[in-house]
This record gives sequence, structure tokens and C-alpha cells, in this order.
Amino acid sequence: MIAVHDLQLVIFDCDGVLVDSEVISNEILARALSAQGLPTTLTEARRDYQGLLLADVLARAEAKLGRPLPLDWIAQFERDRAAEFHRELRPVPGAAEAVQCISSAGVAVCVASQGKLELWRYRHKETYVARRVMSCLSCGRCLLVEVGSAGVS
Repeated sequence: MIAVHDLQLVIFDCDGVLVDSEVISNEILARALSAQGLPTTLTEARRDYQGLLLADVLARAEAKLGRPLPLDWIAQFERDRAAEFHRELRPVPGAAEAVQCISSAGVAVCVASQGKLELWRYRHKETYVARRVMSCLSCGRCLLVEVGSAGVS
């Protein structure tokens, strides 16, 4: 077991760890694929596509369909998902408190995401964060908190 005082950095995955986005995103994906003739349930969307980059989702869906999706399919999916996030996105219960507790213990924290960087407004910190992560990884004093198939780990 790693003790908090042994850590230099904790990296939190955003989706599913800090914000409850996975179900929302996959519901929108299931609807978008179903609308294109690929009937998809929430369970199937999570099983087949969760955690993939959108380019990989597109390739996998097109292979299942046997035809290309419309050229604007990803852009439309992103607009629909953003609108739903605006309406429904909520923090994971206890996430803010966990981040505060770790930070209060003097451990640096940062957020990792496959989402578009401009959404995070972290461009000015990107180089610093990358250097800090690499430094901590090389000394083994870094912890990544992410969602896997078994839940948060």
C-alpha cells in the first residue's frame, strides 16, 4: 500500500473519476449510432467503445456498419454530447473532497483526459505538467487514479 506522504504527484483521470461523464457520453453515442442504422444500447456502447478515441469509435462503428458514417458524424456527436454535458454533467460524489485531501497533504495533483485540451484551459501548464509527471514516474512516486473495467483504481 502506498502512503500519501510517499507520493509526489497524483494524476486523476477526469471521466468517471472526477466527473460522472461516462454514462452520459455513452448514452449519446448509443443514440447516435442507432440513428445511423447500428442499433446500440448503453451497455453495448460501454462494452464496445468506452475509453476509445473518437477516431477509433468511428472506425469500429463503420466496420460494423459496412459503410462510412456521414462526414459530420463526429462533429454532430460532439455537439450533442456537449449539450448533454452542459445539462447533466455532475461531479462524482466525494471526488472534490479526495482531491482537496491529497492536495492538503502537500501532494501535487493534476487531471488527465482524452478530451480536447482547449476544454481544460491548461495549455499554459502543459509543459510543466509533462515535466512533473515524467519526473515523478521516473522515481516511482506517482499514482494514477483511473476507471477500469472493475471501477476506480
